[in-house]
Amino acid sequence: MDRQLEDAEDTRSRLHWGSFAKVYRENDTSAFKKRKVSKPDGSIDWIVLRP
Repeated sequence: MDRQLEDAEDTRSRLHWGSFAKVYRENDTSAFKKRKVSKPDGSIDWIVLRP
């Protein structure tokens, strides 16, 4: 988790983005835990489910 935050901070700094608005520390939530959803226009998208 800490290494990921360091990597994100390095990328943010390198790309001259502003500061992060909020950092969520979710050690037990995988970024790969996605669910397929159908949008009203009929297209399909994948979203990450977070509590």
